[in-house]
This record gives sequence, structure tokens and C-alpha cells, in this order.
Amino acid sequence: MSNKYFANFPEIQYEFANGTFTTIKDIFRKAKIDSNNIQSLINYTVYEIQEGDRPDVVASRLYGDGDLYWTLFLVNESLGQMSDWYRDTITFEGYMKTKYPGHAMVATNTTDIVNKTSKFALGEHCSFSGGAKGRICEVNATMKRVVVIYDNNITASAGETITGDVSSKSFTIASITENKDAVHHYLETSGVWSNTDNVSNTVVTNDEYERDLNEEKRTINVIEPRYIRQVVREFEQIMSI
Repeated sequence: MSNKYFANFPEIQYEFANGTFTTIKDIFRKAKIDSNNIQSLINYTVYEIQEGDRPDVVASRLYGDGDLYWTLFLVNESLGQMSDWYRDTITFEGYMKTKYPGHAMVATNTTDIVNKTSKFALGEHCSFSGGAKGRICEVNATMKRVVVIYDNNITASAGETITGDVSSKSFTIASITENKDAVHHYLETSGVWSNTDNVSNTVVTNDEYERDLNEEKRTINVIEPRYIRQVVREFEQIMSI
């Protein structure tokens, strides 16, 4: 039984622009195990991913073979690639720092960020009336904010004025928060998402939104160990066609 995912993919000849060729795996080849068959194996078989559970760790625990990690991706449509795997605490924190860097500078009005005649420019440097400087890494008129990565760890405070060095756009900062704690969306009492800030809506921060998404990835479908050889054999047969 072959136990490496890409070993089952057929090889093709790829031509470079200079006319030379190389042999590569045809990763665009799609394989589908009979839907009725696969559903009978996974309908009531789930696994809850724990801290530190990499795909190969889970496969080793279930099947005694870490190389069978690819079967987890085969039977879970939500797992399109490794980045879709549940993130443990340390990995999640690193992910948040990368995806939501800097600090959110919140204005009073949407027009403070963008209007018909001027707007903050993504990537431009900016200055604060208190002396701090930074670079704008996000412009979000809907949420009335720009996100800034400070220079030299010198920070600004609410009440100061931020000015774009190129756009010359400026506003007085109503509040400052770490980007991960900034508003992602609002939740109406009906459960519908909203961009509107009012007393009846609940704030959902970037951190809360991402944690909820991550938690949804914790529970996955798995093939029962007694069926794993059958499924792998069928996969190999399909890939050999």
C-alpha cells in the first residue's frame, strides 16, 4: 500500500520558456472516491484536534502511519491546504501577529479616512502631532480607521492628529487599539453581520472572528481505521487511470 499522497499523482512533462523540459507531478489531477462509499465511512466518524496535533500526528495516532495525513485532507472539503488546519495556541498567536500587525487609529467619521477630494494612501508614511511616526498598512473607511505600524516603537495617543506624509490627509484620533482587537464586524440581535455601530449591535473583533473560525476547524471527519486500507487502495486505482 502506497502511503504518500503525491506518490500517487501521475507525472507530466513541463516545458520552460527556454524550451527545456522537466518531469513534475501533475498536482492539478483531481480524484474523487465514490461519494456513497466515502460517506458510509465518515458520516459518524469525527476527530477533535488537540493542541499540538499536526496532520501527521493525527494520522499516526489513528492509523499508526503519519504518512497517511493526506487522507484527512481527502475527506474534509474545508482542508484545501495546510494553512486550513486548526492552529494551536502558539501558531494562532503568530498567525494573528502576521495578519493583523500594527495599531488601529479610529476616526470620528468615514470622511476622515476617505472623501471625494482626498484619502489616506496604503503604504504611505505618516506623522503624529505628538512626535511619533509610522507607516499605514491598512485603510478602512467602512470602519473609520487606518492601521499604522509605528517606527522605532514610539507610540501615539488618542487625541493626537495623524497626517499622511504624501496624501496630507489628517484627522484627530478618537481611539487607538491593537489591530487584532479592532472591530471586524458588528452582530445584530438577529445574528446578521453589520458594519453599523449602534447600541443594539455586538462588536466582534478581529481576534474573536479569527478564533471562531479556527475553532470551527478543530473537529474534522476521519476515516475509521478499519477502512483506511480500502480507501487508500481505491484512491490509488483512481489516480492510476
